[in-house]
Amino acid sequence: MVVRSDARLCARPECGRAATSSLTYHYASSAVWMDPLPSEREPSHYDLCDLHAARVQVPHGWRLVDRRGAHAP
Repeated sequence: MVVRSDARLCARPECGRAATSSLTYHYASSAVWMDPLPSEREPSHYDLCDLHAARVQVPHGWRLVDRRGAHAP
């Protein structure tokens, strides 16, 4: 797959896939939020491709809140 040079890439090391989702840790509620990729980069978010977004595992006692809706793979 060819990725445009201005495309946002997955934050995972060695991954060159285009990012499609944004992961955020919300420490106060022990939650990990998975959102559609926002139009602007957010320094506290981790941009992930479909493959790595599907593999996310949260810390013990935390919950994953998938807010991507129809965007989820």
